[in-house]
Amino acid sequence: MTCIVALTDGRKVCMGADSAGAGGSYMTVRADPKIYRVGPFLIGFTSSFRMGQPLGHNLTVASRPEGTDVFVFMCTTFVEAVRACFKDTDGCIK
Repeated sequence: MTCIVALTDGRKVCMGADSAGAGGSYMTVRADPKIYRVGPFLIGFTSSFRMGQPLGHNLTVASRPEGTDVFVFMCTTFVEAVRACFKDTDGCIK
């Protein structure tokens, strides 16, 4: 089980995550992060470390055009960039 937490005071955002890697009854402490800073984004992930690695090291997202709604931007431009990243990396997620 993964725990990722984000807190904001309205100006800054802080994120934290556990460092466990688990499968079945096996658990280990991992040195690689579950949170990455990618440009202006803080991205946390769960499940597959292989899925998180491209997000932290290969993801490129175009800037949000001024006046574009944040929700619309995240649902379109951001999601399409994530899909392209996974496709270009090695198909680590369908």
